[in-house]
Amino acid sequence: MVILILSTLSFRFLFKNSGVLLENDMVQIGIKSEYKKNFGRLMVFYGNKTTFQIIGFNATVTCPGDLSDALQCQVLD
Repeated sequence: MVILILSTLSFRFLFKNSGVLLENDMVQIGIKSEYKKNFGRLMVFYGNKTTFQIIGFNATVTCPGDLSDALQCQVLD
C-alpha cells in the first residue's frame, strides 16, 4: 500500500502543473493540474510498468476537515 501525503509533496509542484509523484519498477503515479479562473482540476494518473495485469486496484481520495464541504470531487474513468 502506498500512502502519499500531498502537503509534503506540494513544494515540488509549486511552479509546475504536472509531474511524477512516485515511480518504481512496477508503477508510476503522477498528477496533472489545470486552473481557469476560480476552478481547478487535479488529475491523478496511474501507470502499470509491468507486463502483468493489475487486478484489484483501488484508489481512495479523502478531504480532511472542512475541505469536504468546500470541494467537489468527481471521478472520471
